[in-house]
Amino acid sequence: MRCSTRSWQRPLDSVYRLVFFDAIRVKIRNEGMVRNKAIHIPLGVHADGAKDVLGL
Repeated sequence: MRCSTRSWQRPLDSVYRLVFFDAIRVKIRNEGMVRNKAIHIPLGVHADGAKDVLGL
């Protein structure tokens, strides 16, 4: 199965020295209730130390 790139996606570099995931906790109001949600953030690190946010 081949995935097509959507307009909001960008192609990834072929090599990252390190890829790790982090999360930010935020409060979201939904239908009159406030709930805590996590936004997951994948980060890629190049060989020169530059970091890229790969998505949310």
